[in-house]
Amino acid sequence: MSSDDITIDKLRSKIETMKGEERKRAQDLMSKLKIDISKDDPGLTDTRVWEFELEGKTYKADYHRDVLLKVAEIVLRKYPDEHDKIFLIRGTKRKYFSKDPKDLYDYKRINGTNIYAELNENARTLRKRCEQILLQYGIDICSFKIFSYR
Repeated sequence: MSSDDITIDKLRSKIETMKGEERKRAQDLMSKLKIDISKDDPGLTDTRVWEFELEGKTYKADYHRDVLLKVAEIVLRKYPDEHDKIFLIRGTKRKYFSKDPKDLYDYKRINGTNIYAELNENARTLRKRCEQILLQYGIDICSFKIFSYR
């Protein structure tokens, strides 16, 4: 790989330096092109959450799985007519969200919906899944931060 090659990390870093509407348009474009700029965070391994921030508001959470469920709840409440978009977030073999809990291994229902979320993931992957939800619904991923401790 040459120094001119662009990686997802470089692309994400460039987008993070953009301001307001320009950043939102860039994130929307990446989403339309199916370029996943969400990232896992190795620093979350073996940590506990005390809160997270989304769009300038702070929310309490005890576990990383609580963060995923609350992010999904907030987004689905904000976009009540677009719940089906969450089903587009999936793996090559696994579903991450379903209306049928039998499709999932370790799940919990997202408050206020009839949708279940797969929770059998590590903290890094749960954070990445939160960002995937935000990107799917056009929400600025830079407005999302998890506060954790060891």
